[in-house]
Amino acid sequence: MIEKIKIQANFKLILLLGLIVFFIFGFLSIYMIFRYFEEINKETKHSILVILIILLFLFISSLIFSVNYISIIKVTKTNILINYLFRKKVVKIENIKQIILSEIVNYYGITVDRTKIILFDDKEINLYSFKYFSFYKLRIVLNYIKNKLLLNDELKSINFSDLDFPDKNIHISSYEKSKTINFSFLISFSGLILLIFILPIIYDVVSMKPVVISKLIISTVFILLLLILLGGNAHYFRITDKYLIVKNSICFWKNRYIRLNDIESIVIYKYNRQFGKSIVVKTKYFENISISSDNLFEKNWIEFKDEIKSKNVLIIDNSEFNSEKIFY
Repeated sequence: MIEKIKIQANFKLILLLGLIVFFIFGFLSIYMIFRYFEEINKETKHSILVILIILLFLFISSLIFSVNYISIIKVTKTNILINYLFRKKVVKIENIKQIILSEIVNYYGITVDRTKIILFDDKEINLYSFKYFSFYKLRIVLNYIKNKLLLNDELKSINFSDLDFPDKNIHISSYEKSKTINFSFLISFSGLILLIFILPIIYDVVSMKPVVISKLIISTVFILLLLILLGGNAHYFRITDKYLIVKNSICFWKNRYIRLNDIESIVIYKYNRQFGKSIVVKTKYFENISISSDNLFEKNWIEFKDEIKSKNVLIIDNSEFNSEKIFY
């Protein structure tokens, strides 16, 4: 029997923030350390030491801020606990007055999907789905509470047995027919950009004699950032009678299975300054799954739409005009 629900932080966001902080301040600190030892017998060593201390302070404080920016949510029968690194918010179920499950808002210059909890003392708690993994679990709980509030029921605790969660167990037969919708990532814009930057770096690192550690670290971090940023465009699709399977040309070992019966709608977007197109899969369980792909050309997208329609799933194509990206 379920006693509590845990919604984990988006570890990819933590990794990305960590890499960005390291790239901005970390490699500068490493560079200044080498400079300090080079200038150790000169008068400029004190100035370099001061700069190094400032950079290290900025690096550590920015890293702590980035980690504290992310939280973990725990739902018990009577409380919703939002745990940050140095602080905690406790929301009692009985203190919730109103719930807005989903609204699209501007957040520090980006368009995001937000859930809002309003308490009886009019305090507002804003939660952003892109910061969490499996945020849909919280929305299932909040939808349960919202329905109780609409019925004017006095709710002091949650009965987890009343909640309906999606079945994440995969039941796929090797004999099940499938169709793969893909062209090529390597000859896409994203793939070519990746190759243009990575191949010279790999050649430079391999041909270095002797190996320069600081340059190797910077090159490694830069390659990781490129793989994270452009690898998100390397998706393609396999469709069976029961599942939409999302695959990736770079992370080829990873498969994401979305049950076709759980899908409410699929919308195709062309975002501003985006290579390729994106889809947003909305499920009956409050999941908003955003997937970008530069692998597919126009004929592949037509093939994708036809195949999805043949599975009796609603698909809407909004890619004729550019739109602002929404972070789910």
